[in-house]
Amino acid sequence: MDVPNQSTIRPPSAAKGLSKWELSALSGLETGVLGGVAMLTFLCAHSVLRGQPWWSYANLLGSMVYGSSALWRGLGRATLAGIAVQILSCGIVGVLFGVCFARTRGRLVSLLLGLSSGVIWFSFSHWILFKGLAPLVPVYASQPATLLGYMILGLVLSRTSMLYRDWPPGWLMMPPGWRTMGDEVAAPAQSGTPDASQERGTGEIVPPHRLE
Repeated sequence: MDVPNQSTIRPPSAAKGLSKWELSALSGLETGVLGGVAMLTFLCAHSVLRGQPWWSYANLLGSMVYGSSALWRGLGRATLAGIAVQILSCGIVGVLFGVCFARTRGRLVSLLLGLSSGVIWFSFSHWILFKGLAPLVPVYASQPATLLGYMILGLVLSRTSMLYRDWPPGWLMMPPGWRTMGDEVAAPAQSGTPDASQERGTGEIVPPHRLE
């Protein structure tokens, strides 16, 4: 029985590389999520320094889901809801930032764009978004600390362009002829080598019929 040409077999996920817009969005998504975590960590530390439970700001954000009862619920579902709101909103901001500015060149320009975006997002969320969805946040959150937290978010967002340049187009593409075997990748035999077996990442010799 003939063995199919391994050079024509690829994993479905590697059949097509990502466009520059998709790479920009993914770069922004990563920095947005990381920036949201950094911002939330800072605000939790600020709550502790003020003598409040560390989850105070997360519960404030959780009031978007649970209303005013989130303030006295303590550590629990309201906290998880607030963390989810934080990561989701910062991820969305990161995607928008990545699509718009991921291909920006120059560290200083990227830094200024990131910090400016953080301040703009602070103004929009506190004076427009939260006014309708979570009105307790602008009332009880410390505005100077929250503004600094959003600037930390912007500082992380400024790394989007560097992350984008580290992901060349087609970064998901696998070399022709490679195919996945569960969590491992098997490569076909090179020209001039016996085609009766192939090597796997573990060093095990894999006959071609086992790749089917």
